[in-house]
Amino acid sequence: MEINNLSESIRPVSDFRRDLPQFLKKLQQNRHPIILTQRGRSVAVLIDIESYERLDYESRFRAAVREGLEDLQHGRTIPHEQVMEEMHKRLRRFRAK
Repeated sequence: MEINNLSESIRPVSDFRRDLPQFLKKLQQNRHPIILTQRGRSVAVLIDIESYERLDYESRFRAAVREGLEDLQHGRTIPHEQVMEEMHKRLRRFRAK
């Protein structure tokens, strides 16, 4: 089973069930997503773990940036000097223990 382009990566679930080891081998080798169909409709996308981890990281990063921008927009920020002062206080208390 060779998958070179998008149209070749669209496969029925029945093929996936029948050739699972081959699908996984090719997925690890070429890292192209596999689109699984059932009754002619797309039902799932299979991707390798590295691609999934990258997508997950990027999604969490974008969410954190959005949250930071919302905080900035709504005035939920602390001046740098205040943060540094608080960190120094905590560090002194921690060292005193």
